[in-house]
Amino acid sequence: MQAGPSGAPGGQMLKIPMEKHRRVEDRPWVDEVHELARRSVENPMVRAVLDSLEGLVMILDEERRVVAANPELMESLDLGEAERLIGNLPGNAMGCVHAGETPLGCGSAPACVHCGALGAILSSQAHRGPVPGECCLSVRRGGRLEACEFQVRATPLVLGAHRLTVLVLQDISARKRREVLESLFFHEVRAVVQDIAAWSGTLGTDPGVPGEAARRIHALSTRLDQRMAGKQRLFEAEAGTLGVKLGEVQVAACLARVQAMFQGPGPGLGRTLEVEAPPPSARIQTDPDLLLHVLGDMVANALEATPAGGTVQVRWEPGAGPGRFTVHNPGAMPEEVALRVFQRTFSTKPGPGRGLGTYAMKILGENLLGGRVHFRSAPGDGTLFTFDLPREARP
Repeated sequence: MQAGPSGAPGGQMLKIPMEKHRRVEDRPWVDEVHELARRSVENPMVRAVLDSLEGLVMILDEERRVVAANPELMESLDLGEAERLIGNLPGNAMGCVHAGETPLGCGSAPACVHCGALGAILSSQAHRGPVPGECCLSVRRGGRLEACEFQVRATPLVLGAHRLTVLVLQDISARKRREVLESLFFHEVRAVVQDIAAWSGTLGTDPGVPGEAARRIHALSTRLDQRMAGKQRLFEAEAGTLGVKLGEVQVAACLARVQAMFQGPGPGLGRTLEVEAPPPSARIQTDPDLLLHVLGDMVANALEATPAGGTVQVRWEPGAGPGRFTVHNPGAMPEEVALRVFQRTFSTKPGPGRGLGTYAMKILGENLLGGRVHFRSAPGDGTLFTFDLPREARP
């Protein structure tokens, strides 16, 4: 589970107590957890909390282990009985991808320092009061990566000698997606339309520029259409309604289209885009539009991260399998950025509606095309994003 710039309140870096990192099976008091779970569900106050609160509700013990949950949470996780949930840490229970990165589970992965849910829980335990927050939960379900955004609230609850925590998660994914869509129209679309209006205005006032104005207007209109089509494609992919249309793609022609996307005004201005041309015989089976979207986002992200005068390099590597595309830029990511680079709506740049590019390349490249999108970044080496094609094209 991840949040904004920091999971801790006030923007402070989240410090996770090491005792929270022990695995459930390593603890000698597992039976006590189940006993506490039994007492919790039999307690009238706990039952009232579970029945009255809207959203996904779980009750945690001092070690952040689940001892009770409401029916809405059980239904969302497709669990027939609460026994399968008892003793799990919240991230493990919800299926967070970071919870499986270490044997210690939720709270032990590097990305956990940015988790809004974990920050709210620990702050509530420390200050013995309610703490709100937001988190973006990345999960894999049926081999597909999904992003869910929640408004969270952690509240202390005393049960005898035990200090429990009530964690409530309200799904705000639809609201976040609507905000992104609105921001796209108010920012990206408006900026391009203003450029179109400026150039079209020269047609009637300056007889010496009609050819250049026409070219600029055409380029801007094409850019606007590509952006809107790309965002629609991503939203359909998240909704599960976007189909894959396989076809034979000539790699050289595909990369030529990518290069053409960044000619003229835009993120490539003042930067050099080097595309290493593969042999004409290089061909792959994939969806050409989805591949172009993934590669376009990879290049756009690299250009935006490259200072003026810098160079972005794009290559095709046949390798032992179907092949891979790589995009390199000279800059290195700070660790806090690298930990969250594929998180939906996360961006190092100000303004709403940002951060969809890296998320989109992950969703489209892996969920729909069946490949693998990853990166490495280090000072002196720069940042290399890689898209490995699947061994068999996904229908």
